[in-house]
Formats: sequence, C-alpha cells, structure tokens
Amino acid sequence: MDWYPRNPNHYDRSTIGFSLAEHGAYCRLIDYYMQTEEALPDDDVALAQILRCNVDDWLAVAEKVRGKFQVLEDGKLHQKRCDEELQKQHKLAGVSRENGKKGGRPKGSKDKKKGRAKPRENPTGTQAGAQKKPQTDRQTESKKEEALASSKDPDAKRRCGTRLPADWYPTQHDIAYARDRDFGDPQIADMAENFLVYFSLGAGRNKTHMDWSRAWQTWVRRETPRAGYTARGPVRDPILTALDNIGESYAQQQRPDEDLFH
Repeated sequence: MDWYPRNPNHYDRSTIGFSLAEHGAYCRLIDYYMQTEEALPDDDVALAQILRCNVDDWLAVAEKVRGKFQVLEDGKLHQKRCDEELQKQHKLAGVSRENGKKGGRPKGSKDKKKGRAKPRENPTGTQAGAQKKPQTDRQTESKKEEALASSKDPDAKRRCGTRLPADWYPTQHDIAYARDRDFGDPQIADMAENFLVYFSLGAGRNKTHMDWSRAWQTWVRRETPRAGYTARGPVRDPILTALDNIGESYAQQQRPDEDLFH
C-alpha cells in the first residue's frame, strides 16, 4: 500500500511518554506494516533489520514499542488499527474489481459506505453564467432599447425616449428656432455638431429623449450668441465648413510673401 490514513490526534494520545527514539522506531514499523500489508515478525533481529539499526539499539526501545503490538495465533506482531485499515482497503479493492468485471460502476450508483454519489451537473445559470463577460454601458443601453421595441405596449419605447439617430441634422424648424434667438448660421452649425457628438457618445438616462426637437431647443437656450456670427443663409454641414477653412488656410500659406502685403 502506497498510502494510508493517519490520525495525528489518535497517535499523540496513544504514544504519550515516548522518547524520540521510540517515536522513530514505532513510526517506521507502522509504515512497514502498511507498506507490506502484513503483520510484523516476532523476532528482534528481523525487527532491527526493518529499522535499519543494530539489535542493541532496537532492544533499548523495544519494551514500549512492542507494547503497541499483540502476538496472535500466527505468531506475528499485530497492530489493531493497522489490521482494521487493511481490511477496509481490501474490501474496497474487491468491490472495484467486481465493478471492473461488469464494465465499471453503474450510472447513478452510490457508495453507501463513503456516502459518495455521482457528481451532478451544475445548475442552470451558475458557472455558465459566471463566465460571461461583463457588459458595457452601451451594450446594456442597447438591450434595454431592444426590449422596449419588442414590448407589447407600442407606446412604451416612445415614453422612455430613444437614442439620437446617427444621421440626425437640425430641421428647418430647428434652425429657425435658433435664428429667432439671434444665433448666426456658423454658430448654429457649431452647436449642431456639438449636439450630435454629445448625444451619440456614452450611455445613460440623459442621453435619451422622447422629442429631439425639444432637446435641441433646450440646448440652444443654454448657449449665448457670439459676436461675428450674425450672417444669414443656409446652415452647411459643419464637417464641410471645417474642410473649407483648412483649404483656405493652406492656400494662404502657399502664396508668395509679397502677396501678403497687397
């Protein structure tokens, strides 16, 4: 036997008063007993050979150590707990051999002695759910919108608000609202670009609205008209306006120095 259970508390109680040499001899004999799965010979020379010491050293500790064994009818030294453990292991080995001959342990069978049963599968939603990656705020917000869209109540999504459409641009009514408050077209274009960027990024309750025209009006009321932005005309795409400005700046840099003074 390569392994056997050992109870340190029981060992300590049964070896009170043992010296260091007596502890070493007793432990070595117990290990040999379990390793060979046989009782020990009742012979001092043989026991000294098992302990790998001379006979005199063994005889110096033999009295207390021998007191832990009993000589039975077979003329060998037996240890009660060792015999009990060997019987358990032999019985389990016999059961395993019989199961092996039958093709293994039957499904759902249970070892009554040990109280061990076939492991059950994990309940639904335990480990499988724990391995899922955490969702981002944007993913959570998108799922909420999908749930609202599939709701039986057709007005649920409208009442809770929606995200700003990706192709949003201020309507003529939105532009007129800003012009009536003394905003010039260039500043309106800037406000529209900031409005689109703010509500397109991130997630949260303040990024959804039921009426985007009213949201635009609120955005406009928070702004202050800037001097020099009083020109009237159609509101251009802010990206095209920025490109025109960059192109004009580049053209000026390419002019000869003397042209700058004319």
